[in-house]
Amino acid sequence: MRVLRALVMAAAGWPLLVLSALYVNWLLSWWCLGFRPVARVHDPKWIDGANWMHWLAGWAVVAIPFVAFCGLVLNWRYEKRAELRGWARVRRQLGLAAPWLAMVLVAYYDPGQVVRWFFD
Repeated sequence: MRVLRALVMAAAGWPLLVLSALYVNWLLSWWCLGFRPVARVHDPKWIDGANWMHWLAGWAVVAIPFVAFCGLVLNWRYEKRAELRGWARVRRQLGLAAPWLAMVLVAYYDPGQVVRWFFD
């Protein structure tokens, strides 16, 4: 039961890891270039000293659908085993959905044009 709960928490924390990887890649690129990277000018794959972070962030982004699906399935399984009912179940589902929704909103509004720069 503890392992199942830890896996669900890891799936809920994945959006934070993805956004952290994107912004750390951008900050590392800024540090390596000496100025802010610009979308359509500075490709993150080709910035010396920061290109290794691009691949880590890329794998984190690619894993989003898999982790989201596993998070839903594991959360469902946890709710069944823990026999959660009513508001406890709703809180649990919102706790899993909120970080994912926050990630989508941050990616949509894109402060600093970081997501646009990464996917350009």
